[in-house]
Amino acid sequence: MHDDLPRPTRAWEYLDDDEYTEFMDHLEVTEPELFTPQTFCNSIMGLFLFLRHCREWGDMHLAWLVMEIGMYRTSYGRYRREKAEYIFGTYLADGSKDCDRPIDNYLISRKRAKIPLDGVDEIYSECVVSPEASRGGIDSRTLRPVNEEEDEEAEKRADKKESGRTAVDSSEHDEEEDAEALLEAEKQAMIKIMPLPNVVGIIGENVEDVRYILFDKKMEDDEHNHEVDEVTVVERVKVEEDDDEEEDDEPEGRKTDLEIGDEEDVLSSKSTSLKNTSDLSSHLFDTIDALAMHHLAQKHWDRFKQTTYFRRFFDYLHMQRAPVLEEDFGLFRILGRGGFGLVHGCKHTTTGKLYAMKVMNKRRVKIKKSEELCRNERKVLMLVNSPFITNLSYAFTTDEDLVLLLDLMTGGDLGFHLSQRRRFTPSESKYFAARTLLGLAHLHTNRVIYRDLKPENVLMDDTGRTRLSDLGLACKNSSHGVTGTCGTRGYWAPEMLRRDENGKRIRYCHMVDWFSYGCIVYEFLAGVCPFRTDRAKHWGGYERKDRDKAIDKATLEMDPEFNELFDDDSRDLCLALLDKNPDLRLGAGGPEEIMDHPWFDEIDWDELKADRTPPPFIPKKDINAASQSEIGQFQEDHSKKSELTEEDHQIYANWNYTNSKMFQSEVVEFLTLEEENGPIMPIEINRGCCLIL
Repeated sequence: MHDDLPRPTRAWEYLDDDEYTEFMDHLEVTEPELFTPQTFCNSIMGLFLFLRHCREWGDMHLAWLVMEIGMYRTSYGRYRREKAEYIFGTYLADGSKDCDRPIDNYLISRKRAKIPLDGVDEIYSECVVSPEASRGGIDSRTLRPVNEEEDEEAEKRADKKESGRTAVDSSEHDEEEDAEALLEAEKQAMIKIMPLPNVVGIIGENVEDVRYILFDKKMEDDEHNHEVDEVTVVERVKVEEDDDEEEDDEPEGRKTDLEIGDEEDVLSSKSTSLKNTSDLSSHLFDTIDALAMHHLAQKHWDRFKQTTYFRRFFDYLHMQRAPVLEEDFGLFRILGRGGFGLVHGCKHTTTGKLYAMKVMNKRRVKIKKSEELCRNERKVLMLVNSPFITNLSYAFTTDEDLVLLLDLMTGGDLGFHLSQRRRFTPSESKYFAARTLLGLAHLHTNRVIYRDLKPENVLMDDTGRTRLSDLGLACKNSSHGVTGTCGTRGYWAPEMLRRDENGKRIRYCHMVDWFSYGCIVYEFLAGVCPFRTDRAKHWGGYERKDRDKAIDKATLEMDPEFNELFDDDSRDLCLALLDKNPDLRLGAGGPEEIMDHPWFDEIDWDELKADRTPPPFIPKKDINAASQSEIGQFQEDHSKKSELTEEDHQIYANWNYTNSKMFQSEVVEFLTLEEENGPIMPIEINRGCCLIL
């Protein structure tokens, strides 16, 4: 086995025939839509297994087209544009001439095919023709034009295959070899056996829309652009700013078809920047994708239902829906300590994938009356899914503990790295600040307020990439705002401390996170939080014993000091983020305001979101190799005295959780590795050995 391959310790436990029949009978009654190609292929596993089958039966190009469109949807900015150009040039263009045409950076996505997706079946049926009638159209395997000479050559090749197939039928080979030869011959002849759709008739209009969006330089506002070319640079900026204002004046909720994208599309471009190239909607290829999938389903679905792939999907689905158990994971060494228990490294026994296992002892939780805090953390983690946040994959309980399985981060936290390096360089600071910004923006998109941002809660993986962690204090942002002081003193925003004329705490919103963000940006550059400096600890004349009161008063009143470590841009950014008034604070108009700040000019946001920006440094391998004495131990006396009742256990009755997207991605990753490297067999564990990360 290769060193970089996963090392599972337990084989997959597939259903036997009786269990499989019982499960399928249950699903046919409760979820009959699962047996339709549309619903089946909406899942990651289903699409992966079905497309693998289609590739084996001669539709490799269409299968790859569908997969490329999937990758297109998950890319951003110029990388999405590059993927769109590749898809168009490889699968949709008339030849390759369109692939070499330059892209106009001012081109804006303004059109989209108007074919309704719910009418795909009817449109497709009208366009299906016989193989003879499709001559001169587009080959359904490549979606490229087929001329008559090429078609005749294809017929000759197919005739030879048919002859070969007949010869195999009449041969005197043994029965097994004969069956294999017949199967292979049938695969090779599929394109002649099955009717070809007139793909031009199906997607022609859509291809033209894609062509327009990607390559047509004749904009609807050519006359306006001509006028802009004749003005000075200053006037050019003013004209484009006026255009932005006009767009902002559109009625709320009005969006063009191609502006309606996934929630991440909100951050896929720096909308206020004049340097920005136009971004494409994730829906650009939706109709083409639906029609291609419809063709594959018409051609292959009935055969696919008889394959092992089809059965394996339901085997994996059964595993996904089964309760998560403690024995599903093998423990490694202790990585750290949380408020209610330890954090271990662990491995999913069937796939070998590594996770961080956060354990929270129910007794300690009960003593601190933090049941709702723990339930809230799990609830918020279920809402988010971002490469800039430690995501939740599984959750389960034991008699004594609550357990969360999170992304493994073995590179330490930024608080640790600051203590080792004193401060970060400007380049390092920008990288870590940019990733943290994208994590906060994802939370805010999901109406979640983080409320506990500090360097210690920004974790680093073994490659140097960072993610937000510890969402225990995060909460949903209501329309009326929230109240309550929480987080870490010196990092929380002034509005958390303020009270109204009646002495009641005022309500606040997600803007508290941008104040905390200003604190950590300052700390990245200076090595200390602006409201935890010696000056802040003595603010208002408080003595040392009243340090907390001094810090709170400084948060409300003190302006941070800046030394030679700050240039004009970093100073301006911190001042804007640390504004005491949340309505005037940078970020009130959205995260793009911060992304557009000159301090971030060297950050390529498209590259960062595509995870192509190399980290400034890679952490040492022994960061999480601290001894148990260094990690510390809990005082067990009080927790052991706490008794757990049936009511205590009932609080966590719905704790068990499997993130379906994470599970299916894990399965697909494992199956892909097996396809590339051969079967991955479970390894035997010597129980006398110590497992470490």
